[in-house]
Amino acid sequence: MQIAREKKLKPSDYKKMIQKLDIENFELKTSYIFEAKATLINLLRIEDHLKEIRHCVSSDMREIQIRYLKSDYLNKTSIVDFLSLKKSRVSKKRISMQKKMDKEVGPYQNLLEIIDDYLQQIEEVKDYINSIKE
Repeated sequence: MQIAREKKLKPSDYKKMIQKLDIENFELKTSYIFEAKATLINLLRIEDHLKEIRHCVSSDMREIQIRYLKSDYLNKTSIVDFLSLKKSRVSKKRISMQKKMDKEVGPYQNLLEIIDDYLQQIEEVKDYINSIKE
């Protein structure tokens, strides 16, 4: 599963990619050693795909954050204000931009949490299967 990176994908697109992995219906077969090895191979495949998706989601999040940071930097009133030693006041515009960024980044953050949860579960199952083989 190679992810095309021409443009930023929507969170729903990533969610569909995760659903295509069919993790929820994954059967853990460990009755026989060959079943355990096949299960382990499938887990490693799923883990690789999840890591690739996670990388893409993180990249998209960074792009969004950089876009807002550049916008914020360009909207500074002057470099003197930026470098002043006075306690800076947070403008309403900056607060509004932060809320917009948080709203746009939020779904991507939720995806990262879902992916991390799946990766943690896979790691636990891998440890279990490796303990069986010994």
